[in-house]
Amino acid sequence: IRSAYTGSHVHIENIISLNNCFIASSKEGPSFLENGVVLENVILDRQNHIRNNALLSNVATGENVHVENGARVSDCMIGANSHIACGELISNLLFPFHEQHHNNSFLIASTIEGQCNIAAGATIGSNHNSRAADGELFAGRGFWPGLETDFKHNSHFAPFTLVAKASFEKELNIHLPFSLISKNPQGRVVIYPGYWYYHNMYALARNAWKFTKRDKRLHRSLHIETDFLGPDSLTAMIRGIDFLRKQIDPEPSLSALLENTSTVKAPRHVEAGGLVYGDKAVILNPLKGILAYAELLIFFCGRLFLREMPGNTMPLVTWENFGGQFIPGDEADTFRKSVRAGDISSWKDIHRFYREQAAEYGSHLSGLANHIAAFLLGKKRINDDDRESLKRKAAITAEKMLSGAKFSRQKDFENEYRLKSYRNSSEMTAVVGCSEDDPFLTDYTQTMEYVIKALRGPSNL
Repeated sequence: IRSAYTGSHVHIENIISLNNCFIASSKEGPSFLENGVVLENVILDRQNHIRNNALLSNVATGENVHVENGARVSDCMIGANSHIACGELISNLLFPFHEQHHNNSFLIASTIEGQCNIAAGATIGSNHNSRAADGELFAGRGFWPGLETDFKHNSHFAPFTLVAKASFEKELNIHLPFSLISKNPQGRVVIYPGYWYYHNMYALARNAWKFTKRDKRLHRSLHIETDFLGPDSLTAMIRGIDFLRKQIDPEPSLSALLENTSTVKAPRHVEAGGLVYGDKAVILNPLKGILAYAELLIFFCGRLFLREMPGNTMPLVTWENFGGQFIPGDEADTFRKSVRAGDISSWKDIHRFYREQAAEYGSHLSGLANHIAAFLLGKKRINDDDRESLKRKAAITAEKMLSGAKFSRQKDFENEYRLKSYRNSSEMTAVVGCSEDDPFLTDYTQTMEYVIKALRGPSNL
């Protein structure tokens, strides 16, 4: 142990080396270093657990981070409530709730905006893609690359992108959120926008629920957004609607789509540029993608309209994810200019900026909801009648979301091949239970039923 500072409650046992490190801890938030770990030039926040031959070099972490089982991490920032095991990570900025439990590699600079799960065998980039170490990958919240996926940098992924097992030898720019990305037998990249909404609503809703419950920070100075309907996905869906409408000939109006979908004729798939380098991607069911985005936007607006809110409409701006906390792009630009000019010159000033933005977040969301409602209705401004109309439509979407969550979970128990490991269905139920025993589904059902009643009017409560 050399040049190291440890807080009052750090448990150190059977480690190999601790060099030039700061280990924070407290009685309420002890940290643990155990069994063969090597730490050099490391800053650990409270409640960190580093164990079982983990190697960390030039690393900083947030609260409640676990690194274990031979994980090799260098030149990285790891956000709060993250868990890393076995794999190799180099030069990564990982936002809160980063899950990476298996043997996989992050071998290029990447920014992963949190609430993700990296499957076994996934290779995020390569050190040998060009003649210089200049490659990067950016993925929004909810990035789920499947088993043994690998990518070529530079690539970009929208929020809540699910990637099926494949090798993607060309750069990707996936800007359609809630999509499933795969490759067809001809080697073409295939995008199914809105896949999560139609086929995996259980996982989508459960993620928001479980991340809230797994937030073990003692000091929640950072307002981490865990709702899948956050500013990132909301603004991406608005742009996604505009993009997908342009892929349909003739281009349908959004009002026509929302009033009567059957009147709009659209192909089952289209080919679009700008998504894959040097090629066109195949987009499945573009009309269904538009409807998924529109219904999720309607639900967001309706749910927010249940509370009193200002009538201001916030322009559609780019929001930035500041380590899990969303800040409007213009506010972020002003903040950076203030830092460069010296007007913000201390960490205390920076933390004050975060607190001020967290206090304004609800107002910003209300303004965003007004903008989205105007976009959906094709108006410049909306009135109270428009809000009531969207609330009634949001109730219908809420019913679909609840039904979808139940159905996608029930499939886990009704698939006949699940029974192949058991003598009979009773034995399977005794081992894995049934959907009615799912604590998340119980909570979600109660919450959504209340929201549905509220959206239909106070008389229904």
